[in-house]
Amino acid sequence: MLDLLKGLSKEDKWKNHTTCGADSLTKEQVRAIFEAPIHDPDTKRLCLLRLRNKALSILMIVNGWHVHDAKRLMDSHVEDFPDYRDRDKTHRPKMLFRGRKCKEHILVHNTVGCGCLGPHCNANTNCFYNVLKWYTKVKKRSDTHFCKTATKLMSKKQRKPHFNDDGTLKERQFFRSHPKKKNNNVYPHRNQGLHSIQGVLEFWNKELNLSETPLTTNQARKTFATFGHKHTAVHS
Repeated sequence: MLDLLKGLSKEDKWKNHTTCGADSLTKEQVRAIFEAPIHDPDTKRLCLLRLRNKALSILMIVNGWHVHDAKRLMDSHVEDFPDYRDRDKTHRPKMLFRGRKCKEHILVHNTVGCGCLGPHCNANTNCFYNVLKWYTKVKKRSDTHFCKTATKLMSKKQRKPHFNDDGTLKERQFFRSHPKKKNNNVYPHRNQGLHSIQGVLEFWNKELNLSETPLTTNQARKTFATFGHKHTAVHS
C-alpha cells in the first residue's frame, strides 16, 4: 500500500516529464562540416578517412538519419543519376538512397543532388554529389585492388566471407571500414562498424575544432528536424 501511495504521488510528475533531447548543430558547425577539406592537411593527399566521414556526415545531416539507417544502407540501395537535368535543362546529377524508416520500418528513399551554383562542376569539393561520387569510385577501385592482390594470400576459409560461390564479391554496406595504415589508398572489403558511425560528428569536432563539448550523431537528426520545423512547417 505504501508503494502504491508513493507511486500515485509521482504520477503528475511522470505525466508532465519531457525529455530535453539533443541540441541541434549550429549553422556554423554544419557549414564547417559541409566545407571540410577531404585532403590531409599535412600531405595534401586525398584522405580516405576524411572522404568517407564527409560523405557519411552529409547524408546523416541532410536526410536526418538515425545511426542504424546509415548502417543498413547497402551498395544495392544506392542509385546514381549522373546525367540528370532539372526542368530548366541545367545539369544536376543526383543519387537516390533507398531504405526504410528506423522505427516504423516503412520503405522510403532520399535524394541527394548537386549543390553547385549554376551547372554542375566536377571539381567542386563542396558539392554533395561530388563527395558521394568520389567515395563510390574509390570503393569500386578498392574492390578491384582487393580481387587482384589480397585474394592471392587467402585460404579457402578466408575467402568465404568475401566471395560468392561463382567467385564474385559479396555485397557490403555502403560505408566501409577505415583504410588500413599499411595501405591507406584503398578501403578494405569490410563493413563500417556501428561505433565508428556513432563517432563521425565527433571526428569532425576534433578535426575542425567545432565545439568544446562532444558532438553526437543524434544531433544530426535534431538539426534536420529543426531546419524542417523552421522552414517547412505550417505555423498557426
